[in-house]
Amino acid sequence: MLEKDFAFFKEHLADFLKDHRGEYGVIKNEQVIGFYKTQDEAFRAMQDSQLGTFLVQNIKPSDQSIIKYCTQRVVFA
Repeated sequence: MLEKDFAFFKEHLADFLKDHRGEYGVIKNEQVIGFYKTQDEAFRAMQDSQLGTFLVQNIKPSDQSIIKYCTQRVVFA
């Protein structure tokens, strides 16, 4: 599932960079859910969704990206 969302992200990265550079994009089922100023805001926006069903990705040029895979459970306060 996330492989398709990440492929969608890479395919549309040039468009995302135009207006959302430095923000965090949320993608689910190959659709943009939204763009957020911080990673925390992006995860809070998805707090009702199960982890592993959506992608949170920093919008920056691919040559500056570091891919992180997290397996920790997130607790929202």
